[in-house]
This record gives sequence, structure tokens and C-alpha cells, in this order.
Amino acid sequence: MKVALLHNVNRGQSEHETEFDLPITIEAITHALEKRHQVVPVECTADFRWAARLALEKPDIAFNVAEGFNGAAREALYPAICEQIDVPYTGPGPTELLICHNKALTKKLLEGSDVPLAWSMVIRDPKELDLLDMQTVPFPLIIKLNTEGSSLGMDEHCIVHTANALQAQIVKLHAKFHSDIIAEQYIEGTDLSTSFIEGMGIYGPVEYTYPSGSIYDFRLKSSDNHQVGVGKPHDLDETDQENILKLTEQVVRKLDINGYGRADFRYNPTTHDLVFLEMNAQVCFHPDGAFVLGATEYSDISYEDVVLHIVEHAMKNRRRISRAGLL
Repeated sequence: MKVALLHNVNRGQSEHETEFDLPITIEAITHALEKRHQVVPVECTADFRWAARLALEKPDIAFNVAEGFNGAAREALYPAICEQIDVPYTGPGPTELLICHNKALTKKLLEGSDVPLAWSMVIRDPKELDLLDMQTVPFPLIIKLNTEGSSLGMDEHCIVHTANALQAQIVKLHAKFHSDIIAEQYIEGTDLSTSFIEGMGIYGPVEYTYPSGSIYDFRLKSSDNHQVGVGKPHDLDETDQENILKLTEQVVRKLDINGYGRADFRYNPTTHDLVFLEMNAQVCFHPDGAFVLGATEYSDISYEDVVLHIVEHAMKNRRRISRAGLL
């Protein structure tokens, strides 16, 4: 097959590129695909010239790992364009990407299910805090941007224990990003994630480890990512492992995730409490990243197996409607 690799490149020129793929990831995907297919790299630049090229190339399918530049719908843009020009693609569709990129909306859709959720609220303007009864707020809270990834905006001050600290952090983030903010009850414990690959299964979890006293903030996801380890959890018993996999299955089914995804959880090994944080519908294919390791650490499949399965499964099973109106 002729496979167009839709991607953005992280050249380290701005903090907004943190979501983009490093050259090593793009090279790894390309190498894996080239085992069986012809690969056409298509860098999705902001000028949209890539869309014309994609239409001219007429690939059999697009392997989509593009993240986009601005806005809550940036990830959803690329599969939406693929659908308009009738190019099949890998991974979740525009609807799933739009939903999962919004942490609060994702949690709203999961309310009433068996998936455990932490208390949270969305703040669109710092003035909304004046109307909030602080006696009802379950401090400590962790403060995040509602529609961003890679912990953008999170620093050593993002965990707040008082109303004054909450106000200060909200004002700071809103002034810099002009974006909705989610305040969520902070759960002591470790960060875990599981990997869903349609047609293969649900794998994991893997645990993120980083220096004691830190949180998995923007610094650790960007300039200091060499300090972060990813591997099998040290303090997870068999019952809790089965539970997190079942919860991931529920999330995938409830959100109707197509193709693949990575679910993030917070886990307290002492109390065995487990809380769902978010679903990453667009994942990173770095060979040593959590999505890939979630599968390869728990099975005999390889990185190449994962990449080739995803593109070949999508070619046969992609739910789409062509411009001719045919299923």
C-alpha cells in the first residue's frame, strides 16, 4: 500500500511543539511501515499546503499522528480533512479526538458509569471563583488546561491547597493561555496508563516514574523528559491490574474510540484507589513511550507489529462513508 504519514515535527522552537513528534519517532514509524508498504512523509505545516499534496498523492491510507497548532479541535482537523477528500486513515475519528481533547467533556460522558472520577470543575474566567463556595472544594486540587496535552501550563505551583493559591494559579494560567481551565481533586499516588489497540486488545498498565517530590508537569514532559521512566508498576497486584484493564474497556466502549487510544489513571498503592484522568485519543508512537510500551511490555509483539497492525487493520475496518455515499 501507499501510506501517507501525516505528522508535525517537534524542532524545539516553542512550548507548543511539545505535542509534536520528535524526528526519532517519525523515523521509527517510517521504518516500520516500510517493511511492507511505500511511505510518503507529509509534514502538516500551518500553511495547509500539505492538504493539496495529500490529495495529489492519492495514498491508499494515511497514518495520522498529526497534532495541530491551535484550538480545542486541532487534533480533529486532520481526520476531518481526510474524510473530505476520501482518504482512509488510522486512529480515532474527528468526533473522538474532539471529545477526548476536552477533559471535562470526557468526564461528563463517563458520569453514571462504573469508571471512578475525581471531583472537578471547569473555570472559564477567574471571576467565576468569586461565586464559588470554597467550603465545598475538596482541596488539594491540581490545576490544568482543559484542552491541552503534554501538561502544558503545569508547573510546581499547579497543586493548590488553599483558596488563595487556587486564585493565583487560575489567574496566571488564564492570563497566559486564555483558555478554559479544569480544577480537579488531587489524588495521592502514581500515574498509570493503559493502551488500547483495536483488533489486538487492551494492554498494560505502565507506570511513570520521576524524581521524588516532583509532579509529572510540563518540564518533565519536555526539557527534562530524560528524568522520566516508563515501565511495569512496582506496587500493583493482579486484582488491581485486572480492574484497570476492565475500566479501560469501559472507557473505550463508552467513548466509542476507533483505532487506538491511551487511558491515564491515578493509583494509590496503599489504599488501592484508582481514578480515571483522561483518554488520549491521539497517542505518541515513540518507541520508548507509554503507548507502545503498554503493549510490548505485556506481550511478545514488537514495535513494528503494532504499527503494521494499526495501518492494515484500519485499511480493512475503518468506519467511514465515501463521497459516493457508500459504506
